[in-house]
Amino acid sequence: MYTWMLLATFIAIIYAFNLSTREDMAELYTVPQAESVVAKIVTQHRAAQDYIRDHQPPTNGNTVVSYYPGQIEIDDLEYYLPFGFDRTEDYTTLIYCLDRDSTNLSAAVTGCSEGGVSCCSNPNAITYLVTFGCIPPRWRNLISGKPDGNLLKAISNTVGTGTDFGYADQANADLWGPEETVKSSMAIRGREVTYTSIPQYIISNELDGVGSKSFSKVCVNNKDCPYCLIYMTPYM
Repeated sequence: MYTWMLLATFIAIIYAFNLSTREDMAELYTVPQAESVVAKIVTQHRAAQDYIRDHQPPTNGNTVVSYYPGQIEIDDLEYYLPFGFDRTEDYTTLIYCLDRDSTNLSAAVTGCSEGGVSCCSNPNAITYLVTFGCIPPRWRNLISGKPDGNLLKAISNTVGTGTDFGYADQANADLWGPEETVKSSMAIRGREVTYTSIPQYIISNELDGVGSKSFSKVCVNNKDCPYCLIYMTPYM
């Protein structure tokens, strides 16, 4: 009897090896794991949006904005983040205040030293709130290095369609819409047919006081980080 039980167990194991993988395995297991990666950057960026809101008039009790160019630290977002949020710094959130009249938004407004009235309140300034971070190797295609289908599906499930969230990629002039006024060297690509240029200043320059955490250092020509997730919000 014992011998028959061992034989039956062995046959069952051999049979199991020949079972095909469930067709919905990605939907049940892999995509939800990718969604946790997406959810973290989305949660952090939306908390930063609340931070910006509280530093704009009239909420801030002033007639001008009270934020400055630079990094919004995780500690600055503690009030806005949900309880239990993973505070490891996988993503960086920066404020850029750019000269709206510069070609492809390639220049920052002047006089941006902290203290006194913020340069971001300059009538000629346009503020960009940008959260970004490297895409982990697990979620990149082994051949192209670009985000794989599971991560793109997770983006669609978490955020839906839109032009303000996706991954940073090299620009393709064929994809610029007729209404596109900023035609820089990089853009945000999404799962759907979306394409939004990233201001050239963000691509080409370090942000004062941020150094190696600048988008230009993390996400541009960095062999250790070939592709970044990016969430970008302009404030006109």
